[in-house]
Amino acid sequence: MVERTLNLVAFLLRQDEPVPWFVIQSQVSGYDDEGAGEAPHKRAPLRDGSGRTVKETALYRAARKSTAALRRFERDKELLKSLGIPIEYVPHNGADPGGYFIRRESFFLPPVRLTSKERMILACLHTTAALDGSSPVLGALLSALQKLRFDEAPHEDRPPDSRLPVFKLDAVARADVQDNLAALIDAAKQHKRVTFFYHSMHRDAVGERTVEPYGVFLREGKWYLVGRCAARQATRMFRLDRIMTQVEVNRKNPGCRDFQRPRNFRLKKYLNALAWETGPGPDAKKLYDAKIVFSKEVWWMAREAVAGARFRMRAKDGSAVVTMPVYREEPLVRWLLKYGANAVVTSPERLRNLIINTVKDIRKRHA
Repeated sequence: MVERTLNLVAFLLRQDEPVPWFVIQSQVSGYDDEGAGEAPHKRAPLRDGSGRTVKETALYRAARKSTAALRRFERDKELLKSLGIPIEYVPHNGADPGGYFIRRESFFLPPVRLTSKERMILACLHTTAALDGSSPVLGALLSALQKLRFDEAPHEDRPPDSRLPVFKLDAVARADVQDNLAALIDAAKQHKRVTFFYHSMHRDAVGERTVEPYGVFLREGKWYLVGRCAARQATRMFRLDRIMTQVEVNRKNPGCRDFQRPRNFRLKKYLNALAWETGPGPDAKKLYDAKIVFSKEVWWMAREAVAGARFRMRAKDGSAVVTMPVYREEPLVRWLLKYGANAVVTSPERLRNLIINTVKDIRKRHA
């Protein structure tokens, strides 16, 4: 019963429109069986002569099965209502067949709104506990912070001091990432240059980088460094788990700054943008607008990631057409590949060909 109820809740939360009962019965596991868990019924007898025919008996049994499933559905509705998750019904109206749905706002707890001071205190607590690694409250603290992050609006206003080196909170990463994170936070505060060897996914090569660290942030479970790369003479982002060596902080001239962070630099610009919506520098030019069709099977997953896309349209079959700006192709291709055939690029042709060639390369490597 618990599994069936969870299946029902998960199914209704994925829907954008009310769902008729016959759809629920056919697609939710637990309502499409022979009535397991119901009180036993006597089989309708087959009568001879003018009695019930074999076909009539089959129809009778099908109706009885549907009635038993409907009784289970009604009991599950009452259970969910007692738990504070009411399933609402929209009656049939003209072309609209009506059906059942769960209001997301009645299912999820209201978002937690933290003040700037509260957010900074939590950031300090997390950084101190995570870098220490042996804090007895680390596990409970990380669990609480992850719950708070789950309810945090993606474009919520950030603290007034947007130059804080850390904005986001998450679980402890690898030991080498944590060591480099501590060094980069200190270097960003002290305005000291850093040097490390970095694995570039775009060129699939490892090279030395000298960077003026502006700040670090965490997005989707990964720590990133934002700073001015000496080799490129421009602002770049570096993922900490791709730093191959220990970060070396310039110890010359202690107490003196190696650089001055640009006055117009805002870390939240990098934090709030999707990976393919940020160029290699603040003045990067957009490559193009990509149009992508997501099938109804995956749209419920993809829609949160593209919430900021400029244009979205729903089709009658439940699929969604999304138009989004693209500054970098590599992260978008990696993200789309996980959806397989359920995400189809309709334009531009350049992006379609890039995805096709990437899939071919993957097949060659695993052949």
